[in-house]
Amino acid sequence: STQSTGSALEEGERKSFIRMYLALHTKKLSDKHEFLIAAAPQCSNPRFLHTLLDDISLFGEQDELDKRIQNDLKATNTSQLYEIVLDRFENDYDKQKKGVVREFLSLIWGSRRGLLLDDELAPLLEQKGIEEKDWSSFYVIAEETLLSSASGLLNFSNLDVKTAVENKYINRDTKAKTVHSTLANHFLAVPDLTERKIEELPYQLEQAGKFDKLKQQLVDLRVFERLYRPEHKFDLYRYWRHIEKNTAHRSDESYKTALARGSFPAGMIVSHLLYNLAVFMEDMTKYGAAEEIYNKAIEFYEKASQKLEVAKVHVSLGTMCSNLGRAEEAEKMLKRAEYIYESEKGTEAPELAEVLNRLGILYTNTNKFKEAQSILIRALRIAETSFGKGSLISADIIYSLGCMYLSDVTNRDLDKAEQSFVEALRLKEQALGDWDPEVSHILNRLGSLYVEQDQFNDAEECFERALLIREKKLGEGHSRVAQTLKHMITLFEMQELYDKALEVGEKANIIFRKTFGDDHVQVSEILLRLGSLSWAKAEASGTPAKDKPQAKEQGRKYLLEARTMRERLLGADHKLTKQVDDIIAHMEAPKTAAAPKPVTTPTLPPPPPMVVVKKPPVNIVLSSSGIPVPPPPPPPPQAAKKTVSKIAVAEVEENLEDQVKNMQLKKGTKTVDKADPRKQALAMMARNKRKIAFKKALKK
Repeated sequence: STQSTGSALEEGERKSFIRMYLALHTKKLSDKHEFLIAAAPQCSNPRFLHTLLDDISLFGEQDELDKRIQNDLKATNTSQLYEIVLDRFENDYDKQKKGVVREFLSLIWGSRRGLLLDDELAPLLEQKGIEEKDWSSFYVIAEETLLSSASGLLNFSNLDVKTAVENKYINRDTKAKTVHSTLANHFLAVPDLTERKIEELPYQLEQAGKFDKLKQQLVDLRVFERLYRPEHKFDLYRYWRHIEKNTAHRSDESYKTALARGSFPAGMIVSHLLYNLAVFMEDMTKYGAAEEIYNKAIEFYEKASQKLEVAKVHVSLGTMCSNLGRAEEAEKMLKRAEYIYESEKGTEAPELAEVLNRLGILYTNTNKFKEAQSILIRALRIAETSFGKGSLISADIIYSLGCMYLSDVTNRDLDKAEQSFVEALRLKEQALGDWDPEVSHILNRLGSLYVEQDQFNDAEECFERALLIREKKLGEGHSRVAQTLKHMITLFEMQELYDKALEVGEKANIIFRKTFGDDHVQVSEILLRLGSLSWAKAEASGTPAKDKPQAKEQGRKYLLEARTMRERLLGADHKLTKQVDDIIAHMEAPKTAAAPKPVTTPTLPPPPPMVVVKKPPVNIVLSSSGIPVPPPPPPPPQAAKKTVSKIAVAEVEENLEDQVKNMQLKKGTKTVDKADPRKQALAMMARNKRKIAFKKALKK
């Protein structure tokens, strides 16, 4: 059961609180009753004690007080105590047994954010034969003890009350779907598309399991336009995932059918609607529909001679093509956007900074490192001139340069890569402040760089710091937490700590499934990693012989699930689907000599970030890079090349919020010839000195 938060009260503090609280109500307890309450361990919880005192202060029969206190103390936590209080309220305020308390509180429980008393709750109760005269007395006492009112919406004052109502009424007398159906029918009857209707109706239909009706609501383009806003966008994705999971309806087919009718609501800017719908389709991994609708948006913008908007769509479409591995088309579209901005606003147009950054990313991913460096340097100059040297776009471009230095096979420069990451980190901290999750993004990259140099302890500190930021600021179930866990998979895999790698991988898998649904390329990627890890564990000499068959079988299950998912999402002939086939074939091939190293993912640097196109301001987890991007090649070999899996570099760019401790990381580690013992020793000494400074910086 839910426990309220707050510092535990010592017994002396409980006695003081009891006397002070009851004095406010002109009440006083006997020493016996005071001791009985203060000595009860559950009364160390401030909310429990407050609720108990509320209950007995309303009780006027002194002769029965001992019995009442003993009954209240049967509860071991606050939600159980509220259930006892609800029993009392039923006896006191529902003399005619109409279900006043049950119906009143069940409707509030079923609402999303609460209910308006006069316009929503009262009419709903009246439909059940409960008039105002029946519930008004209960409402007065409930407002003091159970409810809160924000912006006119009645809701529970805390989670313990909600838990008590759910345990007492929803699980026993009222099915949850019945409550949600009642609320859905109420909001369906509201004629106008009010904010309350947008907020409650789709939610109620979803919770009631009425997915056909929910689909009918969502394909209304007016509803889509209202839901495709920052405050509702997460809901829109979730609604469609549940519809597609539980029915034969598909979001792409449904919206294409709606557009084919050609009838748009009055006052709607069709071109903007099409653009937003295309971005939504891309985020839902409906790439064919996204491309089709992007092109429709271009047609509308061109008819209206809105050239800058045309360029905006080209940037989005080019980025999507880049993420799908269609490099030639991506370059064509991004170059088209570059041409429009230069023609309309000049060669130093501020918008060019983003376009050129994306082109630089594309060239890095296609191994055109000279072109990437040249174009990123130009992008940085424009960004610093237009937005200032400390701007976020400048930080993004510097970060892209770092990734380019890390990826260039022939001129790989880990020092420049690190300098770029550290400078990007400094700018992010300067612009966003301490404890911003975007700082955690760069910490991830520094951690990856340290993994590159086998500095596993330093890498782990970076990842743990990034993980702490994201869990605290974004929530433990956020997709960015899973991204950090993916980096930690690589860290442990490189050290052949397969159990640890599988543990963090499973956590990432759970988060991705909750975020994207059970059928998404991100989920397929993590399944691929888990499959490779399980197989590697089976092949490892340190794995007990009795555990090897189970590990191998589990690995095969992961890989087959990833393969099935990719075929369903991308097609059997897509290169990412065939990639899984190749991995399975490699792993199942007869071993004629020593078992090969497992398919690893750690040594490749991740791709540069996808700078967000100027779309409606949205912080969503589903970005335009919902498909793994083609990776840069592996680092130059000292002896023999490592076998790597391209899936490692697939990662969604992170648009983030909130802030981490200021961290200035500087070091001068050079790549070391590991065959030279003297150089190894010198490098180790340098690393030890740097690690001291590094750890001090982390703990500032």
